[in-house]
Amino acid sequence: MRAVLFDRYGGPEVLYVGRVPRPEPAPGEVLVRVRAFSVNGGELAARAGHLRLLTGRKFPQRVGLDFTGEVAALGAGATGVAVGDRVWGVVGRTGFGSAADYVTVRAERLGRVPDGLDLVEAAALPVATTAITALRDKAVLRPGERLLVRGAAGGVGNAAVQLGKAYGAEVTALARAANLDFVRTLGAHHAIDHRSVSPEELGPFDVVLDTTGTDLRAFRRLLTPGGRMVTIAFDQTRLAASLGYIAASAVHGRSRVRFFSGNPTRALFDDLAREVTEGRLRPAVDTSFPLEETAAAHRALEAGGVRGKYVVRLD
Repeated sequence: MRAVLFDRYGGPEVLYVGRVPRPEPAPGEVLVRVRAFSVNGGELAARAGHLRLLTGRKFPQRVGLDFTGEVAALGAGATGVAVGDRVWGVVGRTGFGSAADYVTVRAERLGRVPDGLDLVEAAALPVATTAITALRDKAVLRPGERLLVRGAAGGVGNAAVQLGKAYGAEVTALARAANLDFVRTLGAHHAIDHRSVSPEELGPFDVVLDTTGTDLRAFRRLLTPGGRMVTIAFDQTRLAASLGYIAASAVHGRSRVRFFSGNPTRALFDDLAREVTEGRLRPAVDTSFPLEETAAAHRALEAGGVRGKYVVRLD
């Protein structure tokens, strides 16, 4: 089958479409024929070598974290889905690999895509499970609270703006100037060019959702008494300091910086489907690329300014 590979760490130019054996589902696994996947910041960092302590030096390596597609086969004991089901999912924390014609995943890491939702558009939404977890479970966002979303035009950010509005919060979105109208269409009450203000000019907020990982200390100071801050990223240029600050913030109790890495299972994908079918969340695809142009999709995300997600389709 086709798969996107790279033989050395580097820029998007190291990516190429090669051939690898089609996997077979092990017990408890599902074989999915992939129709589309999105490009995520974590795999860009892995491809560039920023995570080589985790990814090692064995090549070729793969890319692709999430996906949509159809169930092609079931391993022994796999339950909850059937051959032919339209599904979305993630490969889990064991690595990457959804940028391929087929992928095998644990059955519990899949959910059914709502009827009527195109699979290419749907590929923009698995990452929205992170926004659900951040706002609903980690921050416990309540109606009437003031929510600040950093990186509001991105994959997690745009979902957080939509969900924050749906959950009854007053949403302030930080984004590039060119994307302010976009985040307003998502439901942001206030849209601010992040380059035009300093953190000290903002706030206060009951909840801050950070998708960038930088300046965490400055943004935590914007919290009201009892406010909550959640980040899904860390500063890759100052890795030790960034992670150290997140850990040290625990001394602040409720106003600590809550950090987590999305790792959704079926129940969360069911919640995602419900948000979509009930009209609280819609996919935002900036551009879709054919598989052969995966490097271009990586290059576009690195350039910044994405509105929603860059999606790669397997025609």
